[in-house]
Amino acid sequence: MRIFIIPNLEKAHTTELTNRAAHQLLRLGAQILMEEKFRPLFPIAGVRYGDFDGSLRACDIILAIGGDGTILHSAKHGMLLDKLTLGINAGRLGFLAQIEADEFEKLKLLVDGNYQIEQRMVLEVSVQSKEGRRTFYALNDAIVSNGTQAKMIDVDVKCQDKLVSGYRADGLILATPTGSTAYSLSAGGPVVDPKLSCILLTPICPHSLFSRSITFADDKVLSIHQNPYGGTKVRLSIDGDTEVSLEPDDVVTVKKAARAAKFISFSDKNFYEILSQKIMGRTR
Repeated sequence: MRIFIIPNLEKAHTTELTNRAAHQLLRLGAQILMEEKFRPLFPIAGVRYGDFDGSLRACDIILAIGGDGTILHSAKHGMLLDKLTLGINAGRLGFLAQIEADEFEKLKLLVDGNYQIEQRMVLEVSVQSKEGRRTFYALNDAIVSNGTQAKMIDVDVKCQDKLVSGYRADGLILATPTGSTAYSLSAGGPVVDPKLSCILLTPICPHSLFSRSITFADDKVLSIHQNPYGGTKVRLSIDGDTEVSLEPDDVVTVKKAARAAKFISFSDKNFYEILSQKIMGRTR
């Protein structure tokens, strides 16, 4: 078993957790891959160092050590090559993590193959402009907004080319079930079981008494069109790390991607227990 460790060193405890994970996995007989840039910090005998793309292609499993953002971005890299992703929480929430700092015994379950594979829906987000079409993938969400300025945008949303509604709001969130517990939840959207497959549309601070989240079936294609009289710059953000400036005539299309992100999970980790402990702050 070849495991590619991707640590986020901006998190306070990542260095310690990475050392522990690498040494324990080596003792269990796994092959460990890491980027060459980490060799000075983790000079561990038995680790194979190389470039990111080569390590990603060679591995069987990605082990992301950090917060939810680290796990999410690692899973998106893995999705493109059909790799499995497992997260160790070194952040605050760690909603996507399956291993906490006091649960390293689960690494033996990993090496022994005692785990389940959970597929998560991904959004394919395309921007059609005068220059052509650009396509991105969102595991959490795609957000259409003004960006950093507190100005409302005016957009129309269509489903299968039929008008759903016009929105005057701070923005719109198009989320996956995985992303339902992220920004969409903060904006008043529902929590959706990640094993479901659907598209969530949640307006951000809509200038309306009646605008609510809408859930669309996963075979629907949504498109977002700017109101020509809106007069506000509009931006598209993909999973919080890719930003695209939109021209007035650009059209954003959102649909279920053909690919899915694959996560490793363990039988004792239940979505609703994680929800209760980490979102609602309740423990038994």
